[in-house]
Amino acid sequence: MQHKTLFHELTGVDPRIKGDRPTLLTPDTVSYFFLAKGHVMEFYRIGPQAKKVVALFFGPEEFVLPSHTDFSGFAALDKVETEELTHRTIIRALL
Repeated sequence: MQHKTLFHELTGVDPRIKGDRPTLLTPDTVSYFFLAKGHVMEFYRIGPQAKKVVALFFGPEEFVLPSHTDFSGFAALDKVETEELTHRTIIRALL
């Protein structure tokens, strides 16, 4: 059985293909953020022409989590204000 993510469903890319992780994950890595004001679009860059595939939209007072750790990109649609969340902050909030 193949495990597909939203990325694989939208793009048709084989789930066995792995991207290059840009940075090592540490407790101080920022992978998520809180969108205090504004709107953000998540997209994937696909193929040799770097075509953008829109995945999700986020609005004010939402937590923005990438749906794919390697391929997700974000674009602000208007003036945004964010607060960064590190892995350490998320884990401490869950305890």
